[in-house]
Amino acid sequence: MTRDALLAWCGLISAVGAASGVIVVAVRWMLRTMKRLGALADDLLGEAERPGVPRRPGLMERVGAIEDRLGEVERVVCRELRPNGGSSIKDQVARIADR
Repeated sequence: MTRDALLAWCGLISAVGAASGVIVVAVRWMLRTMKRLGALADDLLGEAERPGVPRRPGLMERVGAIEDRLGEVERVVCRELRPNGGSSIKDQVARIADR
């Protein structure tokens, strides 16, 4: 084997090794990204109940539940901020201010 052939083989082995390294890094990045996207999809869509694991609601179902609770809080706050004959916060503050 001549010197030029030996250098060509060494160059080829180095190029294949470098390409393999790049491919391994790219595949690891892709697998990690796909795992994150899968977790994001599970959070957005929710998960069905499995044996030993409770059901997890999806994002829109969670937002709907938060809106329902917020609506109830809003009704209570509005009720307390309007005078109603003595039992609302507004009536009690007015009574204290009149003293």
